[in-house]
Amino acid sequence: TETAETLKARMDTAKSAIDYSKEEGAYDQVIVNDDLEEAYDSLKKFLEDSFPGFLGGKNPAAGDA
Repeated sequence: TETAETLKARMDTAKSAIDYSKEEGAYDQVIVNDDLEEAYDSLKKFLEDSFPGFLGGKNPAAGDA
């Protein structure tokens, strides 16, 4: 059960997050999920570019090549 206080706290957090999202440069990538395949491809490319080896299961930091 949610109290008025916990609901207000959640709404305040949501408002803060929305306000932050409108700041220039707040996020590295914006992906709009209006086309699932396109959104998936955008996310996958972002992850591959940002974290080489992440999707391939290799971890260069652990000595994997």
